Amino acid sequence: MSSKHQSGEPHSVPTSGLEPASGSALGSPALVWLREDLRLDDNPALVAAANDGPVAALYVLDDSGTSGRPLGAASRWWLHHSLSDLSTRFAKHGVTLILRQGDPSVIVPEVVRQIGAKSVHWNRRYYAWSKPLDATIKEVLTDAGISVESHKGNVLTEPWEIKTGSGGNFKVFTPFFRAARSVCDTWASFAVDIPYMTAAPTGACRNDNLADWQLLPTKPDWSGGLSNAWTPGEDGAKANLDVFLANGLSGYKENRNMPAVEGTSRLSPHIHFGEISIRRIWNAAREKMAKEPQLAADGHTFLAELGWREFSTQLIYYYEDFHDQSWKPEFRAFPWHVNPVGLSAWQKGH
Repeated sequence: MSSKHQSGEPHSVPTSGLEPASGSALGSPALVWLREDLRLDDNPALVAAANDGPVAALYVLDDSGTSGRPLGAASRWWLHHSLSDLSTRFAKHGVTLILRQGDPSVIVPEVVRQIGAKSVHWNRRYYAWSKPLDATIKEVLTDAGISVESHKGNVLTEPWEIKTGSGGNFKVFTPFFRAARSVCDTWASFAVDIPYMTAAPTGACRNDNLADWQLLPTKPDWSGGLSNAWTPGEDGAKANLDVFLANGLSGYKENRNMPAVEGTSRLSPHIHFGEISIRRIWNAAREKMAKEPQLAADGHTFLAELGWREFSTQLIYYYEDFHDQSWKPEFRAFPWHVNPVGLSAWQKGH
């Protein structure tokens, strides 16, 4: 990502000791820094790293609250199991998933130095807090002679790709999706399989024990319901997609709006943690629609729901206080009706 797509004040990052520890450029590792893309399949950053040299993989848990909202208890449970699954998958390719907890602006350059990486790859994020963080880490590493590449791995359309006729960003979904649809189809067609990987030696780098992060609930362990209903990881994501396309796509247009019906795709948490790529989902839905034309209306509705995610990403990118207030000024002073009794009844489902 070029600097014109970054904003915000830079983080303070130590610049000393970033030179590669050892090794020639040809044999030096390529580090893939994973964030919201906890998968091996169709992962552009991982593919680029695998093409660049022996692969080292890193996940950094920053639960300080400075990198977006702190994870809720259910998300922490999910993250534990997703990372455990991902670590096992990497191990089958001889690659160790390095786990570290703390400030990424400190840890990423530190790991680069410890393993002697010549390059770093990651898939782009679009939040107000992530853009300056990523830009600063990129600047520090680049100044130290480390190649840094960011990739389009979490969306079908970059926020700056879809423009109105006047060159601005869209503010209404329907015209946005009409303009974005062909870009979605094209980018989805480039989905790639798990790359061949040569493992980089990472013995010089400290690796946290996942259990020490204490992401799982204890005293009490209330996660039994989650375990019964969900399987975090790539297999769980693929299984939910298959079940949805086989049994849930038919009638989706109406059923998704019915609380009493299990009419949604159940893909949201898998998408959030990046356990399955949007390209795989988009392609699978289109293939199903092509084989069964009677599913056209339901299928187009489902693709439009994925389109809403693209549209929301654009809004989040261009309106950096989107998480805090309405992006439309006329709604920022909306008169709310204060009714504690009514609120309590609503909270209890009455």
